[in-house]
Amino acid sequence: MAQIKKLHISLIIIIAIISAIAGSWFYSTLQNGSRQAELISIPPGLESIALNRAFPLSEFSLIDHQRKIFSEKSFKGKWSFVFFGFTNCPDVCPTTLTTMQQAWKNIDKKIKAENGKQDFPKQLILVTVDPNRDTPDVLKSYVEYYHSDFIGVTGPLIEITKLTKQLGVLYAYDNHGKTDGSYSVDHSAQIYLIDPNANLRAIFSAPHSADKISDNFISLTTYFNK
Repeated sequence: MAQIKKLHISLIIIIAIISAIAGSWFYSTLQNGSRQAELISIPPGLESIALNRAFPLSEFSLIDHQRKIFSEKSFKGKWSFVFFGFTNCPDVCPTTLTTMQQAWKNIDKKIKAENGKQDFPKQLILVTVDPNRDTPDVLKSYVEYYHSDFIGVTGPLIEITKLTKQLGVLYAYDNHGKTDGSYSVDHSAQIYLIDPNANLRAIFSAPHSADKISDNFISLTTYFNK
């Protein structure tokens, strides 16, 4: 058991290191990407999360927990937080969604205080990296536990991969020491911010803070909505 535990911990460490390297490479690639993308000035203090180019998402086709088609078009008209995980996740996903639950309250409170209204077009999407177990019904119960507005998304792995590759998301299946067919999934913990035109605008890296996410979100959206 000790050896199995060591292997599992080692895999998590390797995933974390690869995620950090890939994230750094991916961020650099986006920042220095296509010359066709217009350079954008970044608000002071947000250089570590905001991208200096709008990165448009290309086609993919999944379904949400209401069994409705969820594609790149589903980002249109709303600011979207996108997180990748799975419902059997023991730590990262519950922690992140609990943080986003509080961030959601913070955002609504701040917007209401500033504008006198709470209705701000935004959505949070949990895209599963475990579609074999995460059916629409399973995702519905899971995401709605945290907030009735949160959306769970699943579908064929090939379609999920179309989105993960665009965003530089890493994940790996782990069944070390398990003989009953069960498994876990090690995955990166970034939260991606997509604008109402389906462009990647910012990446929030773990560890996440509800106050930082809400404050940075308000600053970013206020700046980009000018």
